Amino acid sequence: MSSKTKNTPKRRRVTAKTFCDAFQASYTEVRRAFPSTERWKKAWWGPHWSGLVLSRHDETWLLPKGAKRSLLSGVAHRLRLRYPSEAGNRQPMTFDAAFSKPYWNNDPFPIRVVIENEANWRDFECEIRKLLSARCRLKVGITYTDSARGREHRKKIARWIREDFEEIQKVIGEDPRTEYLFLIGESDSYEISWYSLQFQARDGLRKREFRPLDDLTV
Repeated sequence: MSSKTKNTPKRRRVTAKTFCDAFQASYTEVRRAFPSTERWKKAWWGPHWSGLVLSRHDETWLLPKGAKRSLLSGVAHRLRLRYPSEAGNRQPMTFDAAFSKPYWNNDPFPIRVVIENEANWRDFECEIRKLLSARCRLKVGITYTDSARGREHRKKIARWIREDFEEIQKVIGEDPRTEYLFLIGESDSYEISWYSLQFQARDGLRKREFRPLDDLTV
């Protein structure tokens, strides 16, 4: 057995739960790459954070010094999915990221997971609507708030998701098996606590709210 085969994780069916597991493991890996508080703080600013979250495996120049791979590259690796980009376009079909089956080409079709990452939570509703408009088995939205008003902001974002989901359902439905996963990183002194909200299209949000990712049960 080759070393490449030994080091490749066993493929798992991609669900909101398996994505959460891979996301937590990848974030832990990324965070541990910055043992120095000062270097971690520097990774937050300018293009560094976007590179740390979004860069592909062949875009290492976008990573802050010390990081071996980005948050989403680590997620794709753990799910054994390809994380491609269209030639000359880092946002395939205007989405920040898309995962597909691990073919040997750079074509993301058919997309298995589509992801939107928005640094400013106030602009997140636009990303929510893009996700609602996509045809994909799993749709993931990621944004960030601060701890001072975190609960208030999480409730507001959940309301956006609920209202926009109900509005588009009036126009056209989708496969009831479609899963949605929304992740909010709440920052406090440059450390992040993650919250998640997930549901299937058949159920809608109902009264679901964001919960700490560590407390997630499915």
